[in-house]
Amino acid sequence: MKPLNVCLYVLFSLIISLTVNAQNFEIGIGLSHDVNRMNLNKKFYHYHFDRDFDTLQITFNQIRMENSISFPIFLRYRFRNGFFGEFSFETKRMTIDLEGSSTYNDATLHEFTENNLEDTYINYSGTLSYDEFYNYYYSSFFNNQWQMWREELSLTENFSVHYLQFNGGYTFSQTNEYRPYITFGLGFFQENHKSSYKKLEYTNSWSDNNYLLYRKMPEFTNIAFLANIGVGVDIYKIRLFASLHFTGQSSFLSKAPNPRNDPANENRPFASKYPYQSFTQLRLGGSMTIIDAEKKDKLLKDKLNKSELISLGEYKENLRKINLIAGVNLPKFTQLKSFYDTKSVKTSFFSERRPVGYTVIGPDTVLNAYNYLEFYEFRDTVNFNGENDMMVYLESNSMEEISRVHKTPDFYLGGIFNVNKNIYLETRLRYYYVEIDQIMARESRPGILYSTMYDQEGNATTTFLNWLFYDYSTEAAILRNTYNNIGLSQNVHYRYKAKQFFDFGGHFGFNLNYWLPGKFKKERNGYNSGKYDEYFYNYWHSGVYNQDIDMEYYYLTDLYKWFEGAKDDYQTYLDDVKHVSLNRFNGSLNGGVDFYFDQFRISLTCEIGMGNPTFFYRNYASFGFGLAYYLLK
Repeated sequence: MKPLNVCLYVLFSLIISLTVNAQNFEIGIGLSHDVNRMNLNKKFYHYHFDRDFDTLQITFNQIRMENSISFPIFLRYRFRNGFFGEFSFETKRMTIDLEGSSTYNDATLHEFTENNLEDTYINYSGTLSYDEFYNYYYSSFFNNQWQMWREELSLTENFSVHYLQFNGGYTFSQTNEYRPYITFGLGFFQENHKSSYKKLEYTNSWSDNNYLLYRKMPEFTNIAFLANIGVGVDIYKIRLFASLHFTGQSSFLSKAPNPRNDPANENRPFASKYPYQSFTQLRLGGSMTIIDAEKKDKLLKDKLNKSELISLGEYKENLRKINLIAGVNLPKFTQLKSFYDTKSVKTSFFSERRPVGYTVIGPDTVLNAYNYLEFYEFRDTVNFNGENDMMVYLESNSMEEISRVHKTPDFYLGGIFNVNKNIYLETRLRYYYVEIDQIMARESRPGILYSTMYDQEGNATTTFLNWLFYDYSTEAAILRNTYNNIGLSQNVHYRYKAKQFFDFGGHFGFNLNYWLPGKFKKERNGYNSGKYDEYFYNYWHSGVYNQDIDMEYYYLTDLYKWFEGAKDDYQTYLDDVKHVSLNRFNGSLNGGVDFYFDQFRISLTCEIGMGNPTFFYRNYASFGFGLAYYLLK
């Protein structure tokens, strides 16, 4: 079990024990605005090979961490002498923008500089010897080379973190209406594994594999510990506060580059793998107590009065048969696996203006990999001999793992039917929105189909394909799919009265989910930025596509035959799979543990998918906690 899950379960067990004898136990929700600041490690260097295997050195010199807003849920235990202990939990989204540049490393620049000095000295007519000329002009020539090969680079990372805090404090003037307090404690971030989205903007004609560069870019940490101090004032059930949160000089703030890439290129002297040095946050906000000991005392008195009446035989507790409830489930962790983790051999093949009747023969025509989305665009051209040729532009996307899942809170309305005082049935109508990002290695290269396409009798002639490898490039691409999920849930709850003022229990049930595709959006150098991404998105989600694009769905193993020499009747060689629109329905099982405080219910929840509504992902699972309110009770 993960550390965060262990903490949550231990916490709720502690709540049950503390609430029995609490001087004052409070539950509430807050709103905070965070002003974030991140410092850079000035010793950070990143190395990347160009197309000639020379080393490009990348550094970051500017960083900006955007402000964030969060809604923490807190649990507070007050002692009689003014001291208090507090636990809070929140999930928040954060953004880091890095600005940097690349140029060749000193050894390569030194070689370029010496060659440039030698060429310049040939036409030099002054009195300096070559050694004197070299020593005098070397620095300026070196700086010119450094600047000439310099390219700008920017990296944006969006991610969400779960933030837990354990604080202690002291409240002054406890009998006054305005009660100032101080607080201090320790908290830690845990990044949601499936929440990160990166965008790399880097244009360098000598870097033809930006996909590897993207995968090796650093990321925010798994876990970061933060100390905090703060001040505030309590006004009845409302609390206003300001606090400072900070880390020391810690490498925990960064992840090392992706180990899938060449590790030898990372072990350079005087280089650090971690660009983030320290983190500081100024937090301003407020919170409101929803449940406290005053409410508990009132409940106890009501229960005692009812108990006395029951003992006299004059009272029978009325159980409402039907209740209404409104609630929200907050996903702490949502897991999806890529459809392509199964190593399926299926692929999609798209072409624009596909010519009739030709054989494609050429070196390295098909790369040995699974799961390609291949787009071919054909354009008429004329070669140097005046013959009609046809240019072929290939864009292929190798679909890999799901890198990010963003799921909004799950809002629901429901009705409750009480079978008896311990068991009831709950029906919910719910909604949430989800974004799913899948990393792709996008390869692009042009080629030429030599000779004319038809002979004099109008018969198709054999043509030969020659890829232009000097224009070959690979970059990281993000395919983003968005969905609106509308669900109908049926749950069975068991509720046990533990003490006079709170109950606990559990639930399980089944959900029927309808996945309605969201709106297609694209971001330059970010998600859905490919020329054909929207065609593919519309094709799979609605069956509607641009009529200029010829779209079929084949088995990749059969697609090889087309490259190996199949002619116009290639469909007889290929096992054509008819397009089936998105399966919009799937089911899921859900369950959890519930804690009841008067009209509020706090739950630890989980949901496991049954069936895969899209071919993009599989094995849906979500874990989190929820808060519900009984509208009638």
